[in-house]
Amino acid sequence: MKKKASVKALINIKSLPAKRREEIRGKLFALWRKGVKAYAAAKQLRIHERTAYHLYGRFRDEREGAVAEKRRGPAASPRASLTPGETERLAAAVSGGDPRQLMLGFALWSSRAVVAFAREKFGKEISRRAARRLMRRLGYTYQCPVRRAREQDTAAVRGWLDRDYPAVRTLARENGASIFWADEASCQASGVKARGYSPRGRAPVLNAPANRRVRCNYIAAVSNRGELYFQTFADTMTADRFRRFAQGLVADVGGPVVLIVDNLRVHHADCLQGWLSEMERSGSLWVRYLPSYSPELNPEEYLNRDVKAAAAERDIPGTAEKLAEQTVAHLQKRRDDPDAVRRVAFGHRSVAYARDNT
Repeated sequence: MKKKASVKALINIKSLPAKRREEIRGKLFALWRKGVKAYAAAKQLRIHERTAYHLYGRFRDEREGAVAEKRRGPAASPRASLTPGETERLAAAVSGGDPRQLMLGFALWSSRAVVAFAREKFGKEISRRAARRLMRRLGYTYQCPVRRAREQDTAAVRGWLDRDYPAVRTLARENGASIFWADEASCQASGVKARGYSPRGRAPVLNAPANRRVRCNYIAAVSNRGELYFQTFADTMTADRFRRFAQGLVADVGGPVVLIVDNLRVHHADCLQGWLSEMERSGSLWVRYLPSYSPELNPEEYLNRDVKAAAAERDIPGTAEKLAEQTVAHLQKRRDDPDAVRRVAFGHRSVAYARDNT
């Protein structure tokens, strides 16, 4: 019984190195010039007939020019590409601010915003895919934004960084005081943004309490030495509660304190003004205020994010008592690790100004 002759696999030109592809096209071109039919040439070179017919068509149009290796992929359209000068203008626009300043109707720079910019400024239509490629080439990545209030006064922020906070450091140094940043926060069981693994296409199910009153409120203060003080409370923050917290902080620190807080109404309560003046005269406590709508300048805000991120990884408590236990346990863990407090609360570049009090 005769054995069947083995059939060698056809060569896929696309998978070959550029030099080898050009070599095969050269041999095929020589056969085309000799008048060899495409199917016969494909059989002789062991390539697909469709490839041979395609290249024969190119040989008729380009002659020997079709043999040389060229850039693969679709040809760039003159209308769909930006010149180096236009690309430079786009990069300057993206780095210079948000699209609303250019009346484009977008809050952030997305591929749609880039397409609109090219249309409005250069009269060119580019695809969203081309816009994404262009932004990657310019070194931009698509990211979640840092939220900032529109009401924020940028001049006040500059004044805080350049004038007010240096004055706070001088005040603390002259009086031997410790600088603390404080803030109030609320952990809500039903508000935890948890994530978990699940088979593709099937979202995991999270059983959470429907009662939105399952929450734990606390006020905390941190220093750039990694010190952490906190108190939990069940109701809303009041001026009297804030006063008791500040008094306890001074007692626990065992020395004068400069306490930096935001502009919550209770921090400015009229009933506190006499007491605050008395504390300043005694040289035990000074309260200073961050610019309005500027939570990113408060290191304690980043500790709050850490508390909520930790809650998102744990089982969601069904009662306020259990949620309070969970919150206190995490804060105590952080309090026992000053390095972790410094890393969590003072690691962000927005609070780099607060890392050193010297």
